[in-house]
Amino acid sequence: MFSSMRIAFVRQIWKGPFHHAFPDLIYFQGRYFVSLRQAETHFSAKSKILILTSTDLVQWAQAAEMALPGHDLRDPKLSIVPDGRLMLNMGSLDINSKGALGSFVSFSKTGFTWTSPHSILETGMWLWRITWHQGKGYGVSYRFFDPLKKELEWIVDLHQTDDGVSFHKIASLNVKGHPNEATVRFDDEGSMWILIRRDKNWKSKAVLLRGRPPYREFHHLPLNSYLGGPNFLEVKGQWIVAGRFVSINPYGIFERMGISLLSHGKVGVPLFLPGTGDLGYPGMVWNEERLLVCYYASEENLSSIYLAGIEPV
Repeated sequence: MFSSMRIAFVRQIWKGPFHHAFPDLIYFQGRYFVSLRQAETHFSAKSKILILTSTDLVQWAQAAEMALPGHDLRDPKLSIVPDGRLMLNMGSLDINSKGALGSFVSFSKTGFTWTSPHSILETGMWLWRITWHQGKGYGVSYRFFDPLKKELEWIVDLHQTDDGVSFHKIASLNVKGHPNEATVRFDDEGSMWILIRRDKNWKSKAVLLRGRPPYREFHHLPLNSYLGGPNFLEVKGQWIVAGRFVSINPYGIFERMGISLLSHGKVGVPLFLPGTGDLGYPGMVWNEERLLVCYYASEENLSSIYLAGIEPV
């Protein structure tokens, strides 16, 4: 256990005349890989997914890219399938169907060559991140109760897969307050933990769910903080959460990329990382020395990808 964290380094690893955002990070076959979306703006009909790679966390090069005509591919998340392949799951806005939500997956044996994006789940469902545990993959999808009336409640469901292609729903999570992006994790005792963003309004707080096998029923624990693009890991017996934090004061609403300890159902005081504007969506990897956090931040209407090293103290 540890009680605080410090920033060891922060470096910009990818920039250019585009909106680079929504990264994820993974260690695979002796290399680090980062997935991200490149587009003209935060919402754009012309987008592509880039895959970056590095062996030393300093020098980064593009390993692959993919696009799907008519779709704005977003939020690419990386995981390793039990058969040893690298998996990428993405959300999609269908440009030809007034932005209908969708979910796609792609696979690679090396990280450099990928299969064509393959559609999963029903149209209107966005599966945000997949976590593998004991040979099975788990992820939470979100959808609108009525796509034409987004002020109505949103719906989140837990899905399971054996191969990353065929999914089936195993639980309705019954979370209120416009739940959406969610990350699934497991502790050493086999309990499933789900961290879910909520967006009813700017005062919305994230919620943490806990369930035991077979993961059909969950205890809901409302948290004390908003978290956009939520991610979390258990490190040395301590949960670390990361995401976009929101603070409201008489001068306005401010968003910051932050990392915090989660203890007794409370999010601690965040350690904020450099960056302003449109930002966040962290990917996280523990490399036995420090926590690596990949995120994006904006400056002058352009956004770049950053990598931070965080050390527990």
